[in-house]
Parts: sequence; C-alpha cells; structure tokens
Amino acid sequence: MYIGTHACLPVVVIASIDIIRLNFKRNLLLTHGQLALVALAGVLPDFLWPHFTMEQRLNSWTHTLWFLLLLLPTILLISKWRIRTDYLKFAVIFWVAAMLHLLLDALSGGINFFYPVGN
Repeated sequence: MYIGTHACLPVVVIASIDIIRLNFKRNLLLTHGQLALVALAGVLPDFLWPHFTMEQRLNSWTHTLWFLLLLLPTILLISKWRIRTDYLKFAVIFWVAAMLHLLLDALSGGINFFYPVGN
C-alpha cells in the first residue's frame, strides 16, 4: 500500500462527511490543522517504524493491536492538553485514521496483529 493512500484515505473520508454536513448547514468536522494531523495519523505506523519488506511489516510493533491500544489513551491525553475543545472527537478520528492504516495493510498483504505474542 502506498504511503499517499494511507494519508489521503482518512482525509477523503472526513472531507466527504464535511460535504454532507455543509449541505445541512453544519460546521466542518475538523479544522484544517486537525485535518493535516489526521493525515499524519494515517501514516503514523509507517513513520514510527519504517519498513521496506513484507517481513519487516509483519514484525513491526506499530502494525499490531497493542499499538492501537496504546495509541488511544496517548492521543486522548495529548489532544486534551493541546486541543481542549472537542478533544474527544479529534482523538477518536485520529485513532480511526491509524486503524484504517492497519486495516489497509491487513487487506493488502497482511499484518501480525498480535506480534510478538503470536500470529
């Protein structure tokens, strides 16, 4: 999976939701800066642990369920500290963007969700 796909997919999803929201005269879901951070979340697993082969991806701690479980409280704390308003919404969207990355990798060749415990 290309790195651009990982970054753009969450942004396209949020932009599509915003188009629907604007039709009903509602505010945008995220600010432009937050949208850029969501794009970063889409590439975060590859950014934290670069890999160039399938074997490296299967042995990457950032491509596991444990990474997702650690990411959620971490991003909740950081967003509560930095964003303050609507921090919960941003944290969940950020986490879902990282989860989409793992889902795309799982569909495009597989990942080891439970590394190093098992397959």
